[in-house]
Amino acid sequence: MKFVSRRDWGARPLVSPASRNITPAQGGVSIHWEGSKLGEYAHDVCDDRVRGIQRFHIDRRGWADVAYTALVCRHGFVYEGRWIGRRTAANGTNTGNDGWYAVCAIMGQGDKATPEMKSGIKAAVEHLWAKGARRRVNGHRDHLATDCPGNELYTWLRAGMPVGGEPEPPAVEQPLKRMCVLGSREGERQTVAAGAAESVRFAVEFVDPDDLHEAEGASVVPRAAGEYVLWARATLDGLRRGDRVRLRFSRHAADRGFVSEIHGEDRLGHGRALDTSLHTIDRLVPADRLHFQIVNPNDYPVTVVSSEFRLAR
Repeated sequence: MKFVSRRDWGARPLVSPASRNITPAQGGVSIHWEGSKLGEYAHDVCDDRVRGIQRFHIDRRGWADVAYTALVCRHGFVYEGRWIGRRTAANGTNTGNDGWYAVCAIMGQGDKATPEMKSGIKAAVEHLWAKGARRRVNGHRDHLATDCPGNELYTWLRAGMPVGGEPEPPAVEQPLKRMCVLGSREGERQTVAAGAAESVRFAVEFVDPDDLHEAEGASVVPRAAGEYVLWARATLDGLRRGDRVRLRFSRHAADRGFVSEIHGEDRLGHGRALDTSLHTIDRLVPADRLHFQIVNPNDYPVTVVSSEFRLAR
């Protein structure tokens, strides 16, 4: 890995570094692009570009530092960003920033990633994997609806990041994922009893133009096998400061209920309504009956004030 440290690229001294509240062992590494077309540029301006991105993120966005874990120029150099053990600000959701590192390609719409850039991205991802990130890689668009990191890089990372003469995959035609969105009715609340695990009920189907699923109350059943993005949000009331609840995606069977947890994370109460979300990527089959559950280990009930579930391919 051709590494450029913060000192070497002239990073701004930080008054308050980014939070260390990140769990990449549960997520992985997400790939981004800077967004605007940059064209070809000489390596002697790369330090300036990274400093400019940091300046924009601190002065205009109000963030603690440059949003990314690392950045990679078209010449294949890996620039130290927030780096290992720091929560990102790039992935677009709390769950994405909590669990996924972010590597940014310094390119944008209409630019083509050079072989050197792809080698640098792959080296950065593999380094983050070796330092404890889960061995998964996705694109920014897997966290929310966006073109980032562009079709070329997205197709490449989905093909396993081939470099060094390995065959290139065909281009992806559609930049955005197909998605369905379910939710609770406005004003409808659901109580999660003390010591219980309750499946959140989704009474309203907002979006499903591609007929991705069947829905029966709390169950979401994918119509086709494949890799899916699962995202859910809930607003919880009544959780006391310092107490925990667990959010989880789980598989269920029609005849015997809960089968297994797909992915789960604990959340800590802070004495007021808690807005929280959960995100993961997993391979699903039509036999899977998916539930989004709130597990309440406390000796008092909590209330689901509102909720939303998204399934995307």
